[in-house]
Amino acid sequence: LSFRWNEVAPLVRGLYARQLDGFGQERSEPAAEPPTYHTETVAVYPGDKNHLPYDVVVQTLRTNEPEPPAPAAEPEKTLDEVLDEHPISIQVNGEWQTFPNARAAEEAVHEEYKENLRRSPENFHITDNHLGEGGPKAKFQANIRAIQLLQELESTGQRATPEQQEVLSRYVGWGGLADAFDPSKDSWSKEYTTLKNLLSEEEYAAARSSTLNAHYTSPTIIRAVYDAVGQMGFQTGNILEPAMGIGNFFGVLPEAMRNSRLYGVELDSISGRIARQLYPNANITIAGFETTDRRDFFDLAIGNVPFGDYKVNDRGYNRLGFSIHNYFLAKSLDQLRPGGVAAFVTSRYTMDAKNPEVRRYLGQRAELLGAIRLPNTAFKANAGAEVVSDILFLQKRDRPMDLEPDWVHLGQTEDGYSINRYFLDHPEMVLGKNSSVSTAHGMDYTVQPLEDRSLGELLQEAVRHIQGSYREAELPDLDESAPLQNTIPADPEVKNYSFTVVEGEVYYRENSIMVQPDLNATAKERVKGMVNLRRILSDLITYQLEDYPDTAISDKQQELNAAYDQFTTKYGRINARANALAFSQDSSYYLLCSLEILDEEKNLEAKADIFTKRTIRPERQVTSVDTPAEALAVSIGEHGKVDLPYMAQLLGTPDQYDDLISSLQGVIFRDPLEASAEDITQGWHTADDYLSGNVRAKLKVAQLAAQTDSSYSVNVSALEKAQPKDLDASEIDVRLGAT
Repeated sequence: LSFRWNEVAPLVRGLYARQLDGFGQERSEPAAEPPTYHTETVAVYPGDKNHLPYDVVVQTLRTNEPEPPAPAAEPEKTLDEVLDEHPISIQVNGEWQTFPNARAAEEAVHEEYKENLRRSPENFHITDNHLGEGGPKAKFQANIRAIQLLQELESTGQRATPEQQEVLSRYVGWGGLADAFDPSKDSWSKEYTTLKNLLSEEEYAAARSSTLNAHYTSPTIIRAVYDAVGQMGFQTGNILEPAMGIGNFFGVLPEAMRNSRLYGVELDSISGRIARQLYPNANITIAGFETTDRRDFFDLAIGNVPFGDYKVNDRGYNRLGFSIHNYFLAKSLDQLRPGGVAAFVTSRYTMDAKNPEVRRYLGQRAELLGAIRLPNTAFKANAGAEVVSDILFLQKRDRPMDLEPDWVHLGQTEDGYSINRYFLDHPEMVLGKNSSVSTAHGMDYTVQPLEDRSLGELLQEAVRHIQGSYREAELPDLDESAPLQNTIPADPEVKNYSFTVVEGEVYYRENSIMVQPDLNATAKERVKGMVNLRRILSDLITYQLEDYPDTAISDKQQELNAAYDQFTTKYGRINARANALAFSQDSSYYLLCSLEILDEEKNLEAKADIFTKRTIRPERQVTSVDTPAEALAVSIGEHGKVDLPYMAQLLGTPDQYDDLISSLQGVIFRDPLEASAEDITQGWHTADDYLSGNVRAKLKVAQLAAQTDSSYSVNVSALEKAQPKDLDASEIDVRLGAT
């Protein structure tokens, strides 16, 4: 065992010469011809894999001299046994080290390899177009192997090697594998037991609840989405995948887009942890999308949003009442900078729903660049589901506009099914044949695949029809006379429209980029000083909001006082003109100005109270109330609606609604059009909401409902009192004349 022959040859020749000298002293024999040598390569560790500046080559050194026969009583030793009897020296971590045998040396090289992986991790790249396909049992086993490997890596604190990433990448989630969670399924009893023993209670519950919507996207579809985005001109930027699963969209990222910064969000713990092993260079948040908010930051939002007829509790979006897939679309648009592009696989009901409110909302905020309708078999191989879905391409507008594009509305197919007007006007974007299918609710619209065309071919053709041009982020106009210097991708931790300091240099963030403005030395130091003040002030506000101990708040106040005094000694008041010229374009400048109390002549009168007092009290979440009226007020304040389960919980009577409803009679009303016979908590509104709007139509509905359910008689009585006075003939004439 040796390194390359040219490194070892001088030593071997020297040893051989000394051996000849020793033989010569015993007896005189003619000098023998020097033996010839050759090597056989046993293993190679390439430098690009082990992250060393050289290849590690393990070779066997052989000579043409016959080896002396071994004693008959001893069996011939294997190569490994021979090598394990001799020490070996190799370079590990740049230093020569001697190990007792080859096995110990190989283990040291492998440890160095793993350490280099931890220091220089690489994102996984998907090359298998059939990733995630297979039968239910095969998918189950792939999931189990991935979870077991994940647990092993986490228990030892290791980073997955490329070979281990291959195993992890075959995790497909639990969509279509509901049988594995059913103890009554005899054919799945072994898998049921395995899963129960492998997962924690929380992991098991999350996995079981995901069987209806955890469907990961095939590489074929993902590549088509990237083809369309690349065709628009996108090359690099900040990319968001808001429901990433294990990150297949990151794994198929084209080479031309590899310089992008990747940000992912995933609710499921196992999927998110696998994603972190597969894409260690991405910023991955394991939490619900509702917990994140990076508005106007991303250049591209991409992925497959969760499908389902349920809502996400996100205070900023609860008022919209959108189902989960539409919520993801709406919030993702807010995370994009103006001109950014969203490319999402979503339920067909985003485009085909009878109620146009979602499409109207999206259309006011984004331009539809194109849409592709997939056949009902697009997810069958990966998720075992036959469902029609769409790929939407949207470009965020500079600001919301009061308009209603044609794609907001529906039309009808030849068979009388209502579908989006866009697909009727662009039949080439439907990758199959409009058809019908029998469902539990009767016949419904579907798209049957074309038997003579593959999905990949159809996607390639459809992508060519996607319109639109990607717009690079505009550089901030800080000063028309000052040229902008270096540009770097934005840091999400830096607030938009704010200065920051990176490696000693001042940058200004606007949306998805940060630029280095051309500032003179004094202005640069002013900005750095105010950035430091902003940091301390932000910490102090956080300390108060999160109710830190008084000692911690006092220490932070002292830090703020010292930093303020140091800054003003050098550069004057924060409100001074020179400081305003340098920092006024920062979104926090006027917050910093509030640190100074000025008199009428703009002179400093005193420092603000925050230097010495608690000025902010933390928000106290209400967990209980005493009366139904208080419960209603908290429900409106927190959830923006009449939420009976939440109100009952506040009162300490969960799942008990009769007394609550009775106590609030006349204050809340149940709309017959929204009521559900199976769920008494559905359809409730406050009196202000219910007794306004088209009260004449509401009265007719209430009267019909009261004929079969007397509980709606209270609606009838209240609506009759809310009816507007009928106009008399003279009033009608006057109004017509005015018209």
